[in-house]
Amino acid sequence: MLAIDIEDPVFEVLTKADVRLLSVSNQLNNVIPSISSDNYAMMHTIVDYLYNQGHRKMALIGASNPDPIVAVLRRKGFIDALLDHGITYNPEFIWGVDNDYQTGLDAIKKFGAPLPFTAAIGSADIISIGLLNGAKDAGIAVPQDLSIVTIDGTELTQLTRPILTAAQQNFAQMGELAIMALADHTLSPHTVTFTDITIKQGGTVANIN
Repeated sequence: MLAIDIEDPVFEVLTKADVRLLSVSNQLNNVIPSISSDNYAMMHTIVDYLYNQGHRKMALIGASNPDPIVAVLRRKGFIDALLDHGITYNPEFIWGVDNDYQTGLDAIKKFGAPLPFTAAIGSADIISIGLLNGAKDAGIAVPQDLSIVTIDGTELTQLTRPILTAAQQNFAQMGELAIMALADHTLSPHTVTFTDITIKQGGTVANIN
């Protein structure tokens, strides 16, 4: 079971080995089966939520890496969701390659105060914590001046003040399905199974209607 991006030579060795492979919480390609959230649809859910709260200028932080399938799907979902609401996306508002704390901090420094967007989507909880702390350092009030929705919704989101609003992935369900699939030999190489996500309300999104 894999939950990370792996280099092509390593992936080639794994696919040629006499073992069953299953990608969990990630989509690598269509050579091996995967169980994950629907990253494309997830972005529609998040953008719809922010749009209904009055936000029209949104940024996606931490998904600008051109290679991983998950980043590609999230970018496309983000762009298409904005277009569905009649919003032309700003390419500069998709920023940040690494899924780490520093990316969140650096995003605030890059865009400066006042921010050119009212809401940011962090591609991982650790990025969103960086956004939250970076905003505080810059004197940007959350959620009054910046709303944040994080992707993952792990226990980390409960440690921040305010608590992060999250698109919560169902990692427990992914694990259960993975064990069942491996035990029952039910997944073919091209199978993609999606689990549910829910918007878990915190205190980092303002209604600006």
